[in-house]
Amino acid sequence: MALCHPFLFTILLCLSVPATAQFDFNQLVTDSYKQVFTNQGLSFDELEERSTAKTQGAFVYLSGLKHTIDYFVYGTYDGVLDNLKNNNKRIKQLNPDFGFGKFFLGESYFHLGLIQMAQNNKLGGLISLKKAYAIHLKNTGLPIDFYGGEKTRAVLEIIFNEAKNYSEFAGLVTGVKVNGRNGEKRLQNSVNKGSAYQFEAQLFQTILHQFVTFEEKKANKSIEKILKQYPKSNLVLSLAAVIYSKNNHSEEALTVLSRVDKANPYFIYLQGLNHLQLL
Repeated sequence: MALCHPFLFTILLCLSVPATAQFDFNQLVTDSYKQVFTNQGLSFDELEERSTAKTQGAFVYLSGLKHTIDYFVYGTYDGVLDNLKNNNKRIKQLNPDFGFGKFFLGESYFHLGLIQMAQNNKLGGLISLKKAYAIHLKNTGLPIDFYGGEKTRAVLEIIFNEAKNYSEFAGLVTGVKVNGRNGEKRLQNSVNKGSAYQFEAQLFQTILHQFVTFEEKKANKSIEKILKQYPKSNLVLSLAAVIYSKNNHSEEALTVLSRVDKANPYFIYLQGLNHLQLL
């Protein structure tokens, strides 16, 4: 009955719209998402400037995504963990129960967990990744098709499956029963869908081959395919340089390193390393 009253209905509407709007996923967010991957001049300050009242939560998520990419691909380590923890807190404060909020919260835990694992905080990392998995597992039941959620869920199933093979501790912490092959099929499905998240799914598939399941031949084949599709992407070139260097494909590594940012000390190091490997 209360909702039938026009005055009360207006108040409720005004209270609900801001919470929903903070996690809007409009064209501005989509374009910025693409630019984060191509690394075409989008800094953290520019992400903050693009943020609006309707997209505040979305741009916090994009900031976390950029921090994660910068850590793993460009070797930018300073303050990353603190920034990701702060992003996670900000998203929770924005009331993510509306719109795409749950998706962004799940991704926030995902980014945090990856960095914690990379910094050898296995307990904290597995807990964060488990939270990300639980959120995306619920997202699959929503009427909105969460392409990104399916991508992350698949990645986590592969990670959890490998983790339990390495340690009973990891299996006890996650408490998640997963099948690695199902995860691989789901991730391939995300790659094949042609959604906005196809590129990200391809990158994670390559990274998993190289650093989680240790299938170097698959990683090489995968990065070669992505290079042909996105020959001008700084991110793809940089990831290719890392993978080729790890796999002692020094000639290929030096070819792609000639096209990346020379000012980055990490790539200067890789260039020297590959010259030594050729000797």
